[in-house]
Amino acid sequence: MSFASDLKKVSNLDEGQYLFESEVYRISKLTIYRQSKTKYEERLLKIQNDIYRHLDSLNIKGILYVYDYMFYDNLDHQISDDVKHKDDGFTKSDRAFFRRLWAFIAVYSFCFVGFAIYANHFVKPISSNVSRETSKSKTENKAEDKSSVKQSVDKKEDDNEIVYNKYRAQNTTKKILKEDEAWANR
Repeated sequence: MSFASDLKKVSNLDEGQYLFESEVYRISKLTIYRQSKTKYEERLLKIQNDIYRHLDSLNIKGILYVYDYMFYDNLDHQISDDVKHKDDGFTKSDRAFFRRLWAFIAVYSFCFVGFAIYANHFVKPISSNVSRETSKSKTENKAEDKSSVKQSVDKKEDDNEIVYNKYRAQNTTKKILKEDEAWANR
């Protein structure tokens, strides 16, 4: 469709603004207007005046907005940016997104590696053959050892020796095994 036939169909200001924007977009693609700033601006004013005259004939008052992307200088920069980055197929917003994504991945990786180093050097896991109760009793025994220095060393070693507890089906100390046997023999 031509600009003249589309202009006859305009019946309000919004349709006029839409027609203005679409026509500016169309002429911005033409090489004659890409090469000459004055021709582009003259054509922009002519389109704007034609739409104003048609709206005045319909007794519609208003202003057609000329957005920033419609100016010749911005059009020139947009064209040169499109030519520079035409090969990879990414827009500016895509490039910004990927930069932020890589920054996030770098920070996350740094934190993950730091946590892994911290966990390997400072966190001591409980061995798999010792139950939680045994590990608790070991810490309790350390506190008892400080208070009762007079107990014999042989008895402590015998009570803290880890053996298989058939009542619990896991490894425990001899002390806990003796308690379980006493419980079972009641």
